[in-house]
Order: sequence, then structure tokens, then C-alpha cells
Amino acid sequence: MKKEEILSSLPIDKENPSLLSSATALSPNFEKAAKIAGFNSKLIKEPLEKISPLFLPVILILKDAKSVILKEIDHKNKKAVILIPEVEGEEEIDLEKLKNEYSGFAILLKKELKYKDPKAKNLAKKYKHWFWSVIWKYRKIYADVLLASFLVNLFVLAIPLFTRNVYDRVIPNNATETLWAFAIGVIIILILDAILKYLRTYFLELAGKKSDILMSSAIFEKVLNLNLEHKPLSVGSFANNLKEFETIRAFFNASSISAIIDLPFVFIFLAAIYYFGGSLVIIPIITIIILLIFTLIVRKPLQKSIEESYHVASEKSSILIEFLSALETIKSFASQNFSQHAYEEITADLAQKGMKTKLLSGLISTATSFLIQLNTVLVIIYGVYLIKNEELTMGSLIACTILASRSIAPFGQVASLISNYEHTKTAYDTLNEIMNLPNEREENKTYINPKNIRGEITFKNVTFSYPGQKEPALNNVSFTIKPKEKVAVIGKMGSGKSTIEKLILKL
Repeated sequence: MKKEEILSSLPIDKENPSLLSSATALSPNFEKAAKIAGFNSKLIKEPLEKISPLFLPVILILKDAKSVILKEIDHKNKKAVILIPEVEGEEEIDLEKLKNEYSGFAILLKKELKYKDPKAKNLAKKYKHWFWSVIWKYRKIYADVLLASFLVNLFVLAIPLFTRNVYDRVIPNNATETLWAFAIGVIIILILDAILKYLRTYFLELAGKKSDILMSSAIFEKVLNLNLEHKPLSVGSFANNLKEFETIRAFFNASSISAIIDLPFVFIFLAAIYYFGGSLVIIPIITIIILLIFTLIVRKPLQKSIEESYHVASEKSSILIEFLSALETIKSFASQNFSQHAYEEITADLAQKGMKTKLLSGLISTATSFLIQLNTVLVIIYGVYLIKNEELTMGSLIACTILASRSIAPFGQVASLISNYEHTKTAYDTLNEIMNLPNEREENKTYINPKNIRGEITFKNVTFSYPGQKEPALNNVSFTIKPKEKVAVIGKMGSGKSTIEKLILKL
């Protein structure tokens, strides 16, 4: 593989094209370059005398942030054979001199395995997935967030417990000392709760930021390396599909993830209600079941509406970009009226479908709000009868009322979560299709790397047709251009001049 082929796939800074961040750190570009060349790379800190010949060849990072390749090392005779990138050929050097210039850091390279078995290839591809591999990379952060969420939801029980004890024990006995003991404990818990909530938000945003950088880079790299044969015909629609990554990023922000994580902890609150109020737990359980059934009923039409809105928005973006790029042509043919009509028609269609989506989301939101309020009223009514039968205390009723509202609160965000999820799923499926398109250079495929290129170009009986066209752009074309020969291709518009040029350049 040639140096130019590797560098063309890297985001190189023109002012600082080095692949090393410093003498002690690898640039992400180096790891990417190694991957492209078919190697796995690892930075190690090892004295020169401890580098085993089994590791050779290795890349030694020198003190001036330059590097050499250590090919052979002879500890007995104090000699080493190195390859200097700027100079072709090997050079023998004294081990002591090399040791003085060596920074103490080296890069190990290991040939990446190439799978011939289709099942092994699919498994390897799965673990390199542009989305899930990034999420898995930051699994430790999400595990910490899950632990913080568990503690935050446990701390929610503090206020109901405090209220119950104040009404049932402090007030009847006028125990002000006990009141202050409870109050200090609750205040400490509230402070810890606030700290944990902030840390949870911080770590979620941190993971989101890191994931965003890696995923955005992977998507754009895919676009640049895409086989042009599979490039979508509409630039506007393609641009809109890429823009939908913003939807995925928005879904994985702190508020959405926190709402999803909080849902399983509803069972903690239901268990607490059962502990305090016994049969009173039936009311929030029934409310949650009704809410879930209603949400599942509305989900299908909501999903359909979001998908339709997505495709219309993609079409609108396509029309807008194509009209703007052909503005001079539109004016030349006085086609402003047709362009205006097409744009207004697609805008009206998008507004109609967008309104339907918002109405369905609003329906879930309204129903959720109504059921939460109704749940509170029913808990109080049923609780009064339990107090009358001496099965419940006043403090327990207030605690159960607080917990009942808290148990349904996570479902209050179900409307926005479902709407965002459906939109995110549509965007993910679209981007996944793009990421599965073939690259210009296929992975795990060995290419011939000729040392001497003669530069002769030969076409022999070449016929080429563009997708969707019946007539071929080139029909049985044959010619030879010899090295250093200058040839002019002349012909009328549409005769295939540009097609020949693109075929030579593999575009």
C-alpha cells in the first residue's frame, strides 16, 4: 500500500502533518493509519535494553518527536540496525548513541487478522459497528451513571419517609428533637441527591460528547471513502440523511437517557407504596397499565407519521439544494413559477404531516397528565376509606400520595420519548444503510502495489451506461494513450468526454 493512499484517508493538519501528538502520545491519526495499512498499534514505555528481538521490527520515538524503525538489535555487540523514514535503506548504529536519542517510548505493530470465513467476517464487522462499538467503548461511564441513578431513585424515598414520621410520630408526641434529627438526615440526603444528579448529567454529557466526535468522524470518513457507483443521485436528500445524525445525538442527551434509566426504578416506588399502604398500590399499578396500553395503541400511527414526515423533509431538502445550485438555469429558462410551485407544494405536505405527528404526541402527553392527576385523586379517596377502617395512618397516606405521583412521573415523558425514539430509529436506519454501502477500497482485500507505473492507458471495447439511461454513454470504445503522449479528446456535448475522464480516474 502506498503512502499517498493511507494519507488520503486521514484528517491531516497541513501545518502539522505529524502522526505523533508528542514524544509520549500517539495521535488518533496514527492508529487510523495503522488500521488502514492492516495493523493494530500499541504505545509502550520500555527501555531499549529490554526490548526483545521477538517484538522487532518496532517504531522507536526519539526525543525530538521524530521516529525510526528498529529492525535488528544486538545487545551483545552493542549494535542496532535502523530504518530512517527520510533516508532509504538500512543503517547500522551504536546502541549507546541510539539509547541517548531514544525517548523511552516505542510503538508495537501487529498484523491484523483477515477472516476468510463469512461468519467470522460478519462477527468482526459487528464489533466494529459505527454506532454500537462506540457506545460499548464508553460502557464504564454508563455503568457509573446507572449506579448513580439507582442511588438517586433510592433518595426519593427520603421525603415520603420524613413526611410519614413527622405526621405519625413527631406531631402526636410533640417530639421536636426527633423532628430535627429527621430534618438533618433528610437535608444531608438532599445534598447528596443534588450532587449525584449533577454528576450523572456531567458523565452523560461527557459520554455523549465523546461518542458524537467518534460517530461524526466515522460517518464523514465513510462519505469521503464511498464508492461513487453507490452515491445517492440526489445531493439534497443525501445531505438531509447525514444531517439526521443530529437527531440521534439529541436522543442520547442527558435528559432522555435519564428518563429511560429512571423507568425500571418505578418498581421501587410501587414496593414502598405497598409497604406503607398495602392495597393502595393497586391504583398506581392500574394507572400505569392503562397508560402503557394507550401509548402502545397510539405508537403505530405515530411511527408511520414520523416516517412520512422524515421522507418528505428529505425531499424538501433535496429540492431546496438542487434549486439553489441551479439558480442561474432556472432564471435562464424563466422557470421561477414552476420552482415556486414545487417548493410550496412540498412545504405544505411537510407541514400537514408534521401537524399530525405533533397532535399524536400531544394526545399521549395530555392523556398522561390527566392520568397522573386522576391517580392522585383516587389514591386520596381510597386512602380516606383505609384510614376510616384504621388500616392506614395520615402520614402513610401522604407518603403514598407522594410516591404514587413519583411512580407515574417517568411515564410523563413517554410521549416525547416515543416521538424522539421513532424519529431516532428512522434516522439510525437511514444512516446505517449509508454506513453499509461499499467503500472505494474494500477491507480485507489485498491490492497489487506496482513499483514502476508505465503510465499507459488502454481502453478495449469499453461500453458504459449511467443508471436509469437506456442509451450507453460510451459504446465499444477502444484507444491507447502511451506514456508522456498528449491526447485531446474532442466531441460535442454528451459525446462521452467527461465519462472517459471519470472512468480513467475510477470515479
